[in-house]
Amino acid sequence: MQDNQIVLFQIDDQEYGVNIDTVEGINHYKDFKIIKIPNTEGYVEGIINLRGDVIPLYNLRKKFQLANSEVDIDSEILVVSSSDIKIGFIVDTVVDIIRLSSEDIQSASQLFTQINNEYIQGIGKYEGRMIILLNTQKILTIQEREIIEPLVEVDA
Repeated sequence: MQDNQIVLFQIDDQEYGVNIDTVEGINHYKDFKIIKIPNTEGYVEGIINLRGDVIPLYNLRKKFQLANSEVDIDSEILVVSSSDIKIGFIVDTVVDIIRLSSEDIQSASQLFTQINNEYIQGIGKYEGRMIILLNTQKILTIQEREIIEPLVEVDA
């Protein structure tokens, strides 16, 4: 039985999680000036300067097509690595860090066949709750990478 450490965050009433190994930091949204970038998808809010690194910001409410997609002043930025690029997810709040055993995670490919689930890794079951686990390596599309890579320093 393998344990997975998961950083839990919330958007509306739903909890999501990412593997702790991909998390670079958690920051308050209100602490940054957001620079808008033309010709990007509507869910790309812009970029920030985080200790000298250019970080693209994704509004996960918009990416997940939730009804209320406005960012709140109390929102947080969860900075994760996606392959060789650091990106920021704008989330309502970071909730906790938990451990999930492999037995408590169901693969997304078993659950979803009719929707684009490429960046959904699976569903975790924790204390009676269901947590959507995201694959940070697949959340950027090829087109998004082509727009973002010239703006950020790619780790070699």
